[in-house]
Amino acid sequence: MANPILDKFAIQLFSVRDSFNKDPRDTLKKVKELGYSGVEIAGFASLTPEEFKAACDEEGLEIYSIHGGKENFTEEAFGHLINEMKATGCTRFVYAWLPHFDSIEPVKQVCEDFKKYAAMLKEYGFEFFFHNHGNDLFIIDGEKSVIEYIMEQVPEMYIELDTGWCNYGGNESCSFIEKYHDRIKLIHLKQLDGYGDIKITELPNGNVIDVPPIVEVCKKHGIDQFIVEQDNTDKHDLESAKINADYLLGR
Repeated sequence: MANPILDKFAIQLFSVRDSFNKDPRDTLKKVKELGYSGVEIAGFASLTPEEFKAACDEEGLEIYSIHGGKENFTEEAFGHLINEMKATGCTRFVYAWLPHFDSIEPVKQVCEDFKKYAAMLKEYGFEFFFHNHGNDLFIIDGEKSVIEYIMEQVPEMYIELDTGWCNYGGNESCSFIEKYHDRIKLIHLKQLDGYGDIKITELPNGNVIDVPPIVEVCKKHGIDQFIVEQDNTDKHDLESAKINADYLLGR
């Protein structure tokens, strides 16, 4: 048995969405048994937010954050979002993705939207985060990437750094964390199998990120909220979840 890389980490429930949508309570039980200490919300399946919170409490799972998008900030939908966050005790909303941009103008509108969303959440004591994909690391404004431009324009926004997409997009996660550690509170551990065609895989089965140095630089800066995300798999989703947990726990 190897030394553990981490002894505390969550899973983004999108990683096990097939199992979760079929039987959410059993899936929460199983991810806890696999060694996960928390979850990141990507929907509630057949549960109410209150039932979801109770099920997590029963299994001893911490709720790290909730993913969503622009659709959550219409007048009616925002009320539902606030109720969900209150019911689950979740204080961090993560804007999950942005499309690819070829010019700076639409990014400027994104910045205005994000300022508005962050202010709306702040009224309730909640924080606004952005989760990157590979295209967000592309240069869009001279020497700045999309994500860096948005960070500069929206100082009230925090980052959930997806390390796999960060590296795949041409940056390097450890360097990015060193530079922007004061804005990063959540880390997605995601692995890809090479830099060619996109193939997401289990943490020990790819070569785009090297997990131990990422964990080391995060701990150096007091970042301790790690979340495993595997968007898709050619295995059963809980089998992939087990491989990822075993790797992090040194089993």
